[in-house]
Amino acid sequence: MFGTPQRICRGRNSRRRRPFCYTVVPDRCPPILRHLRRALETQTDEKVTDNQIEERARVSTGIGALDDVLHGGLTADRLYLIEGSPGSGKTTLGMQFLLAGRDAGEKGIYVTRSESVGELRDIARSHGWCLDGIEIHELVRPDEDVDRVQYTMFEPAEVELGATVGDVHKQIDSIKPDRIVFDSLSEMRLLSQGALRYRREILALKQFLAGRHCTSLLLDDKSDGDDQELQSLVHGVIRLEQRLTDYGGERRFLRVTKFRGSDFIGGAHDLQLVRGGIRVYPRGVDGPAAEVDGQSVSSGLPALDSLLGGGLAKGSSTLLLGPAGIGKSTTGVQFAVEAAKRGERAVLFEFEESSHALFLRSKGLGLPLRRYVDEGLIEVRHLKAGEITPNEFSMIVRSAAEPDQKSRPTSVVLIDSLNGYLNSMPHEKHLMIQLNDMLNYLAKRGVVTFLVVAQHGMLGRGMATPVDTSYLADAVILFRYFEADGEIHRAISVVKNRTANHERTIREFSMGEQGLVIGQPLTNFRGVLSGTPEFVGSQDALMPDREVAVLAPTASDSRICDEILQNAEIGVAFCRDIGELCQAIEAGVGVGVAPEAWLNAAGFKRIQRTLANQPDWSEFPLLVLLGKAALSSQRVEQLLSLGNVTLVPCPIRIAVFVSTVRARLRDRQRQCAVRDLIDERRRAAEGAAIDSRRLQMALQAGQMGVWEWSERELYWSPRFYELFGFDSELAPEPERCFERVHDDDRDELVDRWERSLADGVDLEMEFRILHPRLGQRWLSAIGEPVRGKSGRTIRHSGVIWDVTPRHDAEASLREAREQAELANRSKSEFLANMSHEIRTPMTAILGYVDLIGESATNGEARQHVATVRRNGLYLLEIINDILDLSKIEADKIELFAEPFSPISVVEDVRSVMGVRAAESGIKFELDYSDVPEVIVSDPKRLKQILINLVGNAIKFTDRGVVTLSVRYDKSTNRIEFQVADTGIGMTKRQIHQLFKPFTQVDSSVSRRFEGTGLGLAISQRLAGLMGGDIAVRSEPGVGSCFTATIDCGDIAGARLIPLDRSSEYEPQPLASEGAPLACSVLIVDDRREIRYLATRLLGKAGASITEAEDGQQAVEMVQEMLRNDRIVDIILLDMQMPRLDGYRTADQLRRLGYKGPIVALTADAMQGDMSRCIKAGCDDYLSKPIDNGLLLAKVRRLVLS
Repeated sequence: MFGTPQRICRGRNSRRRRPFCYTVVPDRCPPILRHLRRALETQTDEKVTDNQIEERARVSTGIGALDDVLHGGLTADRLYLIEGSPGSGKTTLGMQFLLAGRDAGEKGIYVTRSESVGELRDIARSHGWCLDGIEIHELVRPDEDVDRVQYTMFEPAEVELGATVGDVHKQIDSIKPDRIVFDSLSEMRLLSQGALRYRREILALKQFLAGRHCTSLLLDDKSDGDDQELQSLVHGVIRLEQRLTDYGGERRFLRVTKFRGSDFIGGAHDLQLVRGGIRVYPRGVDGPAAEVDGQSVSSGLPALDSLLGGGLAKGSSTLLLGPAGIGKSTTGVQFAVEAAKRGERAVLFEFEESSHALFLRSKGLGLPLRRYVDEGLIEVRHLKAGEITPNEFSMIVRSAAEPDQKSRPTSVVLIDSLNGYLNSMPHEKHLMIQLNDMLNYLAKRGVVTFLVVAQHGMLGRGMATPVDTSYLADAVILFRYFEADGEIHRAISVVKNRTANHERTIREFSMGEQGLVIGQPLTNFRGVLSGTPEFVGSQDALMPDREVAVLAPTASDSRICDEILQNAEIGVAFCRDIGELCQAIEAGVGVGVAPEAWLNAAGFKRIQRTLANQPDWSEFPLLVLLGKAALSSQRVEQLLSLGNVTLVPCPIRIAVFVSTVRARLRDRQRQCAVRDLIDERRRAAEGAAIDSRRLQMALQAGQMGVWEWSERELYWSPRFYELFGFDSELAPEPERCFERVHDDDRDELVDRWERSLADGVDLEMEFRILHPRLGQRWLSAIGEPVRGKSGRTIRHSGVIWDVTPRHDAEASLREAREQAELANRSKSEFLANMSHEIRTPMTAILGYVDLIGESATNGEARQHVATVRRNGLYLLEIINDILDLSKIEADKIELFAEPFSPISVVEDVRSVMGVRAAESGIKFELDYSDVPEVIVSDPKRLKQILINLVGNAIKFTDRGVVTLSVRYDKSTNRIEFQVADTGIGMTKRQIHQLFKPFTQVDSSVSRRFEGTGLGLAISQRLAGLMGGDIAVRSEPGVGSCFTATIDCGDIAGARLIPLDRSSEYEPQPLASEGAPLACSVLIVDDRREIRYLATRLLGKAGASITEAEDGQQAVEMVQEMLRNDRIVDIILLDMQMPRLDGYRTADQLRRLGYKGPIVALTADAMQGDMSRCIKAGCDDYLSKPIDNGLLLAKVRRLVLS
């Protein structure tokens, strides 16, 4: 379709002319590479190799992740095929491609037949885009009602294909786009009416575009299958695929099947078509490994760490496997909270549990998850399993492994759980491989990863895992429910840990307000992991408070009791006499059983003494087996006096006996629970007492007072009384404190106290008091209210301490700072005066030296004059360096950013330093690359830096060459000036001292080369102020290379101007001084010699001169001139004069109505003279001593303007 234009003839005898394109004869078809080489050589006038053709610049597709897949984007000036079924996102990709070009300042054109202009704009609006700046050309039929002025007419099947192609070519040649999208090739196939013609048209299009230097996308439908011939002609093929799923939306993929001359990431990459365009999630590729130390990560639970063999290794993955609700997620959260305590990040990915439920459950288990989430140390992300793709999930997890904005590393990642994620995509065949790639990526960054997987079922041997992921993990922690003693218990075990020698035991664990509690190994059970364990332990292994001690003196008694109690599954311990029974009671058995006959006088006293020695909480249950004989009431009372005694009558009924034993065992267990509660409260009280003692010690060490207020009373500690100077006998009242507070602080303190009581907000304030003995003191108070159920404040407590020493120190610091600032201002004023006092006579000295030089006739006299002038300029350079350093250190340096040509500054440096290089017999060369035509910075300071660097290079080079190179870095918007020499070079030690003020390379060099050692220090600091720096490389005996960089400022739209690659400086003849100055000049200066020099110089140049001795005289003279309508063309105004200085003089001249240019003559010292001069009304300024050439040039420029 898009061949070279041809003439169309229609009629009965018309003949069709063959379009000019690639012929189909194989031996006459020139290779594509040959044509590309010819096109490049036409532009560059240089031979181009095949490798140079392949090394093209990259252009963005508009989709950052797709650019990453292509390792930088599409290769420029090439042809690409985008194929896919309808609705796969081809049009959207084409739009993003053109929009990226528009944003980069490139032209783009969208040629369409598949979509109308209105439809394209609707698509763009649906994504929030605007297509302004992009040409859209719609191929329309001639019978359609279209504005032919607005649209180009491409008439498809009704007109010869060549004419249509010609119109397309005209549009492209007219617009000269950098990017083109053709939508779509399906129309082209239909119009070509044959595979041969279609291939020829594609080849012609490729040749046509190759000469236009544009990057083009051909959009094609895949409805009819792959077009392998078309794919062989283009430089790259990107395929968009989509697939319907049983649940959720369509799944879309992107594949790069061809990318000629460059590497790319192959395979299927996930693609989403959403508002805002296409999102690509590349297939995961391992990145570089980070350094991971060998330390283990602790859970914060010693028993769990021991179970794991010392914790988990950094970079390891752990599978938490077990039924629902058993504690898998809680174990992962435990590791995350412990990481947060260490100041490390943890990220939790939740597929099923809501944030509210997660926070509520964690709070109930004593895990401060919410607090660490608020502090940013733990991040909880909720994901919808049915709406996320594998590569998207992989990218999200990978990004979580990177440090956050505060550079805190990620230590733990928890994925909870994999069940919903894996079940939502049953059609995905490679989820486990992608999961393995993701785990490897996290491992290389030292992240400990937890994968939660819930098993089917709750108990028994029927539990199963939906997908076996155990082989992926380095460690597997297995959780199980099991039944014992009529209750549900939990068990935990580590069945695998590749990084440590873990325990092989199974432990019971529980979850409560104290979090996870890991118990002792379950050694008395077999089959715990099956859920229905069997008790295999001995009776001795049972808890003693669950046993019954039976006094059975004969073997027959023992056998009968054993049969009764063992059948009832009650543990029993047999005692042969009353002594053994008492020992069993003291050892902690649950219940005692004794025949009444054995409780004779001696036996009764022995057991009475044993029961009397029981703790206060204990009421030991004793069962007394009665005989057949009836007991007297006294005997019954005696037995009951032992305490918690149950009389079992004869004959004994087994069921009643067993029931009684079990009831007494339950009573004993409740007593033990009370004991445990008492012990817990006792330990809590002891801990509180310890905390109280520690608090008292801290308060004493910090010399803090304490108050505690409630609705019933107010308490002040002794230190509180001391801080306010109260008598310790006074009753505490708030008003007493407020009376001692300084008048300026009292109202605010009262307001904060009342607001703290009313609103429940913390109190924090520093205030002054008037101590009766110590005078004014500063106190700091911090208080916290406690609110009751009604919301009212019921208690308020806090601490207060003396901060007077800190305030005294701050006052001393303020006074010292004020004195330093005063001294700095005095220094600045002194430097300003000294600058004026030195520069003004230097103007006269150098000026009169020039006059003497003009009248000198013999060579010796001229040599003397040159020596005086050279040393005068050297002295001036020293003064300038000292003043500049003082400005920088006092933060008084001023930069005046303005647009200027960097090449102009470089040429100025070339003209100045080229002469010096030529005098020293050294070559001075410039080396350019493309640089901006204009940058925004301070040209004066840039010139100062370059002259210093080039001057040093010439000074320290005996022979060879000094090169000044200029480069522009578009990515950083910085321009780089590199000064390289073949001089003496420097050692590393000398480089280390190089940028320190008043420092020379070494003593020997100091004697050989003159200088103050300030130039480089000043230049580096100036470069820093200009947004850059100065760096140096050097080798002794080889030479040095100094690189100065500065920021280019806002240069949007500035073009790059190509320059000669290199040039050597050749001294140029001096330019003529120009036409005579036909102007009148008023010179205002209190120094007669300055007026004389300026008068002589300007008068010699043709100007008419009028002089004034001070500002007041100048104002009177100008006032008289204005009245007589005879005004001077320009005024040269000294800024430091008696009576009326230059700043006030300029202001009064402007108020009088003088509109001519005023040039300030200033010492350029510390006060920032330039800005002051301009603000006072001056148009420009000159620094003293005045350069003759610069003065003439400035006067001529201002008068002519």
